Amino acid sequence: MNFIENKIHKIFQKYKISLLIPLMVVFSALIVNLILIFFDFRFSLSFINNNLIIEDAKLMQNTIQQQIEYFYETGDIEQIKKIIKNFSIHQSIDTIDLVNFFGLVVASNREKNIDTYVDIKKVNLGCQNSKDKIICINPIFVKEEPYGYLIMSIKREVFESQIIKFLSLRYTIHLAIILIASFILMFLLNMSVTKNLKIISEQVDSIVRGHYVNPKKIEGNNEFAKISEKLNKTSKRLWELIHYDYLTRIPNRYYIVKAFSELKAQNKERLFIGIIDIDNFKEINDFFGHNMGDYLLMEFAERLMKISEENKIFVGRTGGDEFMIFGEYDEYRKLQELLSYIKEKIEGIYSLIHSNVRVTVSIGVHLVSKFDNFYDAMKKSDLALYRSKSMGKGKITIYTKEMHKYEERQKEILNLISMAIDNNEFYIVFQPIFNIENNEIHSYEALLRWNNPKLGEVSPAEFIPMIEKTGMIIEVGKYVIKEAIKAQRVLNKPIHINISLVQLFDSQIVDFIRKECKEKGVSSENIAIELIETQEIFKLKEIRDNINRLKYHGYYISLDDFGTGFSNIELLEEIDPDSIKIDMSLTKEIVSDITHRHIVLSIVKMAEVLGIKVIAEGVDSEEKLEVLRELGVKYMQGFYLGNPKKIDYYIKNEDKN
Repeated sequence: MNFIENKIHKIFQKYKISLLIPLMVVFSALIVNLILIFFDFRFSLSFINNNLIIEDAKLMQNTIQQQIEYFYETGDIEQIKKIIKNFSIHQSIDTIDLVNFFGLVVASNREKNIDTYVDIKKVNLGCQNSKDKIICINPIFVKEEPYGYLIMSIKREVFESQIIKFLSLRYTIHLAIILIASFILMFLLNMSVTKNLKIISEQVDSIVRGHYVNPKKIEGNNEFAKISEKLNKTSKRLWELIHYDYLTRIPNRYYIVKAFSELKAQNKERLFIGIIDIDNFKEINDFFGHNMGDYLLMEFAERLMKISEENKIFVGRTGGDEFMIFGEYDEYRKLQELLSYIKEKIEGIYSLIHSNVRVTVSIGVHLVSKFDNFYDAMKKSDLALYRSKSMGKGKITIYTKEMHKYEERQKEILNLISMAIDNNEFYIVFQPIFNIENNEIHSYEALLRWNNPKLGEVSPAEFIPMIEKTGMIIEVGKYVIKEAIKAQRVLNKPIHINISLVQLFDSQIVDFIRKECKEKGVSSENIAIELIETQEIFKLKEIRDNINRLKYHGYYISLDDFGTGFSNIELLEEIDPDSIKIDMSLTKEIVSDITHRHIVLSIVKMAEVLGIKVIAEGVDSEEKLEVLRELGVKYMQGFYLGNPKKIDYYIKNEDKN
């Protein structure tokens, strides 16, 4: 029984729309007709009981009466008895009595004669209904003279049973016709309506389950066909929205994951996956506007798709200005050639509206192992990309195990640095800045250092980016400001303090510096605020306002890392710094690189015209010192001149002197 029920349930689940509507039609028709039949049956039975039975009784009595009158006229009583006997065989007739005018029975189908006097006058003539019988009494005339009465008793139940049989047969045929008509209608509905509804239901069900490919279609020009066509278009559009990036119309991250997993499942021996990032895209967006950035992304995606078609590799956009490539490769050398080819094709000039932009990219690539899933592979290629950017951008880097070690190191630094302030692990060192003309210390730069019990001395290049990422820069920056201002009283020379853009964005930073100087008794001209030379200074009003406030209160302003990145004469006019620091990337090869010498010379000449001091960083040899001196640089700092030292070192040397 359970098997049959399960089978019926499965059939119904599979064909529910095809069955449901026709069955509802049949069921509704059946219920309606049964109700109609019930009331019709009751009405018919009542009508027949009240009318037709009596009419039949009258008809029967008239027939008997005509024959009796004929033979009564001839006086043939025996023939009359025979007539009564013949009619009494009918199941419906109970008794027939012929009574003369004096109340005496002349002929009867009773076994015994009626001995009692029948007072006919007290009985209504005609046919009368009773509970179980119909009594008919009519006068008999002989030669138009009344002679007696014909009394006939008829059984109701016999009539009723015959009527019920007749009506039952009638309505059985009626119901059969209804069922046949309903099943014909069900067939027609299935052909014209429910079949189409089933297809539409399957289309909707496919859309709900995320199956958008190869949907069924209803042929024709009816409403169902139009709905089906719209559903197919909707299905296709949803598939595109789910699998393709809305802006560039190339595969998105969801599609990338699916495609990579499918390719990986084919057990290919050599697969690579790479992330491509557009260098300085944020600056392009900020400078030209986000609409221009979108145009750039669309053209960038077109170039990538063309490369994809040419080289049979998969490309897609993971978000922002990051794109992904992956595919097979034959050998490592050919992969390097392919990556170089891709980089060459997607870099270059991009034509925007009213502007041309030169684009470079950084690429991180991972050679996929059989143990890598998509997210493992992406994480490793992302680490390689980070290495490309940290090396100056515009590079291609392939992931190595050493990068994993670097990642673990970064995680460890991130975990430990959060407690560094509370555990007093940070400290300040001071590096002298010399005036080469008189060979005296002109000022000091306050530099942050971190000594962790577990990691030991951690390079600023490692932990300072972490401080900025975690938001600790505000709290740590205040610690540096406090210690640097306090040290000025001891060193008795101007102190350079590095201030990040995040700190400069703080509306309270100027008041904090002034408060610390006032409490320590340090004048503002002995504090130089060093800013990283960047476009953000020029762009953000809050930062410019704080710089102007610092200048207004007498603090010196110095631009750090000048000569690289966002160099702009207009920025010098806007900020009007007291000094600029030539980035050590320019001084590193200044002895052997004539180009760097020309750049430094140009900076020095420009600074002389604007009345700005020039400080050279990274002076770690006598040769560099002499070259920079020849180029006109008067202020220098570097390991050759003096290493960064704690305040205690300078206090001890001062005591010795």
